[in-house]
This record gives sequence, structure tokens and C-alpha cells, in this order.
Amino acid sequence: MGEEIQEESSSTSKSTVSRRFIQGTQEALFELMSRPLDEDRCPVLLINSVR
Repeated sequence: MGEEIQEESSSTSKSTVSRRFIQGTQEALFELMSRPLDEDRCPVLLINSVR
């Protein structure tokens, strides 16, 4: 019975998950960086306090 379960089950390694995450993140970032920003308004507030 144990062998049958092992044959039917599958798993994904941490490395595979990491590679998929990196690939997906790179694609999303490329898509975000490729779009034109001339229609978007992005208000920014920068506060710099050095003591």
C-alpha cells in the first residue's frame, strides 16, 4: 500500500518553487516597467530627517 501511495503522490521541490516565483516576479516587473506612466499620477512625499 505504501508503494501505491508513493507512485500516485507527487511533490514540488523548494528549488522549483523558488524558480517559478522568481520567473513570475520577473515577468510581472517587466510588465509593470514596460507600461507608459504618462497617464498615471503618482503623488510622492519624501521626508528626510538627518540628526
